[in-house]
Formats: sequence, structure tokens, C-alpha cells
Amino acid sequence: MSRPPKAAILYVKALTQRAEASQEFADFEELAGLWTAKERAASVKQVLETRKARFSPLFRALAAENRPADILSLALQLDWHPWPRTSYWSVAPPNDLTDLPELLRLAARHDPEATLDAVMERTEEYLDDKIRRSVELYERIGGWLKVLHELPALTEQVTLFAEGLYAQHNKLAYLRRALRAAQVLPEPEPAPPARPGPVQAARSGRKPRNPFAR
Repeated sequence: MSRPPKAAILYVKALTQRAEASQEFADFEELAGLWTAKERAASVKQVLETRKARFSPLFRALAAENRPADILSLALQLDWHPWPRTSYWSVAPPNDLTDLPELLRLAARHDPEATLDAVMERTEEYLDDKIRRSVELYERIGGWLKVLHELPALTEQVTLFAEGLYAQHNKLAYLRRALRAAQVLPEPEPAPPARPGPVQAARSGRKPRNPFAR
């Protein structure tokens, strides 16, 4: 898409400001064809420095431009498991990463090893912090691993990592359940059938006496 013939610089500047304020994907999608490399870098820096920014639209714009390497680089600057709201009046988490699993899939197609390393490091970091453990975290971990497990180049490595988590955190029932639900673990082997015990013969003995018999 070429720039508008009139007031091109002002148009891009105004659209960039609106995109940074509203975080609407349509604005980022349009800017993808209008930004120069310098303008894009400046806008990305501005968005990342805004604490209340929602990042999903920016990531979608990068995906639309077929720039998966930038997706992982930017994702590593964010908190993948922000603190939840503790009450209705508390401030919402500073970023929106609902699209993170799909973005990790795109990044892994470009650089599978680096993406898997990032996921494993973040997973271990969050699980090591007992204060941040939660059912929501376990479900997120399952989502991250699931999309990588679906890539043939990473299936075996993801399975080995998931098995390690399953064994190491054997007291975290909800984590183990999330890993099972994500289908990143091998199917458990069926238990062998129970062997029948020895049949005990009926014991012979004297019949009970009938008290009414004469």
C-alpha cells in the first residue's frame, strides 16, 4: 500500500497516535503498509514503554508483515503471566497476551529451538515462584506447550520437557491435569489385569446343632 498523496507524514503520525491510544488491530494493519523502518521502530519502542498497552494488536501486525523473528524478540520483553486483579477495583494486568500461544506457533516456525528455549525458561521461572502458581498459570503453560508440541520438529522435545514437569511437580495436581489436557504427554500404559487369587475351598466342619431338634 502506498502512502496517501497529500499530507502523508501527518496522516501516518495521526494514525500512529490513534493506534497507540486505542490499540485497534485495524490501525496497526494499515500502518504495516505505511511505516518506514524508522517509524516502525519508534512506534514499537513507544508501545513497549507504555505500561497499560495491549500488545496483541502489535503482534498481529508483525505477523501480518511476516516478521516472526520480531514476534519472539518482543514477547521476551513482556511478562507472560501478569499478576491477576485482586479485586474489582484493582488495576488490570498491564498487557493482553491472549494470543500468545498462536504467536509462539508463528515464532517457532521461524526459529523452533529459540522459541522452545524461551517457553521452557518462562515455565520453570514461574513454577519456581510459589507465590505465582495458580490454575490459570498451569493452563497457560499447557497452551504454550500444546502449540509447540504440534510442530513435528519439536514434538519429542516438548514431550520430554512435559514428562519432566509431570515427575518433578508430582504434588501439583492441577498442573499435571493441565499437561494431560494439552495432550503433550504420552498416553499412560494400561494397567495389567489383576491376577486372580487362589480359590479357597470351603472348610468342612460339623454342622451347627439345631436347638429345636430332639
